[in-house]
Amino acid sequence: MAGGDLAATTACLVCLYDHRELTMARRVREGTESDDYVCAKGHEFGIDWPMPAGQPQWPPPDEVLEFLRQPRRS
Repeated sequence: MAGGDLAATTACLVCLYDHRELTMARRVREGTESDDYVCAKGHEFGIDWPMPAGQPQWPPPDEVLEFLRQPRRS
């Protein structure tokens, strides 16, 4: 129950941080402290959840959308 029901889908962290793209990822394993995800492009990653998500993670929260709007740093 790491991320809980509201974290069954989330933004792919690889697409987001490496490619500045927004791609949905689905949880493939729910653990007690972390969940594993795979996105539509095949990226696999995990997220550590100190507590279950308090808001839906897809569509992405405003903080994620704001990150995408920021200019890329070199």
